[in-house]
Amino acid sequence: MEIIDYFEIDDKQYWLSRIQKSDWGAGKYLYELIVENRLKDLCGKTTKVLLLIEKKELISFCTYAEQDDIREPSLSPWVGFVYTFPEFRGKHCMGSLLDYIHTLAKKEGRTYI
Repeated sequence: MEIIDYFEIDDKQYWLSRIQKSDWGAGKYLYELIVENRLKDLCGKTTKVLLLIEKKELISFCTYAEQDDIREPSLSPWVGFVYTFPEFRGKHCMGSLLDYIHTLAKKEGRTYI
């Protein structure tokens, strides 16, 4: 398995189409925010959309962002839009993404997420 940042990859359309296939309303909302180029306006310029993948299969995704629905600058960073596709649930896949985010936060000098 591999973790990639949607905003740093070349084949954005392919992975965006995978996000769109989530069966969760917030996943579809994330898709819309990306398509309409509004995600970084809403959540912050440094927002990452992290994808846990295996070859061309999207397993899980989430965001790592400055802000979320709650607008309190002292509460940052946020993990949001947390989703694992049904066939991968119960296999601790999201834990890989959360460990990765924890490492990112530590590098940024953050003490909590």
